[in-house]
Amino acid sequence: MKIAFSGNIEEIIEGARLLAGQLGFEIDEGGARIEVGRCPKGFAVRVETDGAEIRYERKNDFFRALAIAVDALERGESKQESAEYAFSSCGLMLDLSRRGVLKVDGIHKVMRYMACMGLNRLGLYTEDTYEIEGYPYFGYLRGRYTKQEIREIVRYGNILGIETVPYIQTLAHLERALRWNAFAEVRDSWDALLPEDEGTYRLIEGMIKTVSECYDTDKVHIGMDEAYSTGRGAYLDRHGYKNRTDILLDHLKKVVEITDKYNMKPIMWGDMFLDAVRKCGDDEKGIERIRSNIPDGITLAYWSYCQRSEQIYDEGFVNMKKLQRPVTFTGGVCTWLGPGVNYTMSFESSLASLREAKRHGVDDVVASLWSDGGAECDIFASMLGWQYFADFNYRGDFRKFEELCESFRICTGMSAVDFLLFDCDNYNKLDCPLVADVVDMTDKPLSMHAISRQVLYQNPMLGIYDRSTGALDLRSHYRELIEKFSRVTAPEKFKSLFENYEQVLNVLWKKCDMGNRLTEAYAKRDIEALTALKSDLEELACEIEKMYYLRSKLWHEHNKPFGFEEVGNRMMSSVGMTRHAAHRIDAFLKGEESSLPELEEERLPSNPKEFPLT
Repeated sequence: MKIAFSGNIEEIIEGARLLAGQLGFEIDEGGARIEVGRCPKGFAVRVETDGAEIRYERKNDFFRALAIAVDALERGESKQESAEYAFSSCGLMLDLSRRGVLKVDGIHKVMRYMACMGLNRLGLYTEDTYEIEGYPYFGYLRGRYTKQEIREIVRYGNILGIETVPYIQTLAHLERALRWNAFAEVRDSWDALLPEDEGTYRLIEGMIKTVSECYDTDKVHIGMDEAYSTGRGAYLDRHGYKNRTDILLDHLKKVVEITDKYNMKPIMWGDMFLDAVRKCGDDEKGIERIRSNIPDGITLAYWSYCQRSEQIYDEGFVNMKKLQRPVTFTGGVCTWLGPGVNYTMSFESSLASLREAKRHGVDDVVASLWSDGGAECDIFASMLGWQYFADFNYRGDFRKFEELCESFRICTGMSAVDFLLFDCDNYNKLDCPLVADVVDMTDKPLSMHAISRQVLYQNPMLGIYDRSTGALDLRSHYRELIEKFSRVTAPEKFKSLFENYEQVLNVLWKKCDMGNRLTEAYAKRDIEALTALKSDLEELACEIEKMYYLRSKLWHEHNKPFGFEEVGNRMMSSVGMTRHAAHRIDAFLKGEESSLPELEEERLPSNPKEFPLT
């Protein structure tokens, strides 16, 4: 389809060219005319069969409206739609530190889809995956970004109305850098820098100097979350015991001095302060002591990814406000618990948290896409979660799944229902996404969100999770998902993504009850069953190996090569254990082994808690 733009197009025409291929149009003066103008807030789009009019406030508003207009023109529909946003800033944070470091082209691809959805903030979470002059071991063999690569990402985002923000760490979560002896002098513990050390602050200044040179924004997220080991290592040897909160506050003041030097405005994860406020209860003097020690100019990020109650988020925002500092909110699309996306948990927590963020007047929300465990989950499998944040922002709530499906089709050209199949761990078959007047899922069963990872990687001869999964009909669950996948026509631009996940499901289906079948057949000394299982194990090893090669193909489409070794080694280890199991069964059948002690060990629950698989 051909489109001709007229009116106030100087600001948006370059971005429109970037999105033309994705949205399926070309810019041509002989095409359907789209008249472009401005409006006070959000966007308004009116489409007739022969042309359209778009009024917008910000670039991202325009590109959301453009996706709507192009779709309607392509379908020959008349349409009117307008929207104002609930949050001035709504976007994503990419975890680029847990092995999966996206190529620059991969981030550009993320940005194009973000623009069509109307998202306008992208955080790059880089613990050590960016270069700092004078520190060659910082990000060594980790796929770190050069300064030029970051500048190119920032430039591309600016064209699409997306502010790119650095997320770094200035205290903890630096274990991958600190493993090198080059950082021995600034190492407090295995993952934390050494406070009150000159070398530490030289390194941090190098961090801040680098991001100030590479990013256009004046914002810098300085991390400092989960600093549980701070003051427990070399610091304790040098200075003796000191309250961790006091160490954190003193360190924070020094970091802020550095950000001030480079005219950067720091944002900090607020969990350490939130925990301290909760412990204070009604002790206003205690809260005032904490508050008075937080430097001016700090913005606190309230993060929570898995709570399933509006009341819990309400309490969190109330406690954060007691610190009398600007507050942002970071939720999440659950990409960090295995090869799939836990959309069930993501949507439950997002609906509760975004409603409360809006009610408390928060103006900045982010959906984090963490990659704990080594980026087993491809980032693009989570796109429906991006759309959820964008739609909530422009609609002010979530009421109808059909509206989300329609938005996803318009913005990506793909099916929301197909993407829900990536939620391979919704064993309890909870509504996904949840539609509720008030969200309080605290008395509902949790989705068994880690079960696929456990099935994939456990040794079938040891069956660590067999007792916990034995009562579950996982085989039927995975079979049902495979049948649904078989009816999906994979979009050409994401063919590798769908091939990968279909194979993951095949492996899960074949392996989920393998351990229990082995122990049962062995206990009965059922030679016929054991012979069949030996064949099944050999076939399963080949299927896991196929999964490895498909994941490798997908990985290298989007990511730098660094980091695949962790995911790949895990899969190939599973291949080896599966073939070893077949070898052990064969040895028993041939009489080379009189017994298999590993199959005689009583299987105990992997965790005696209420939710043994979480």
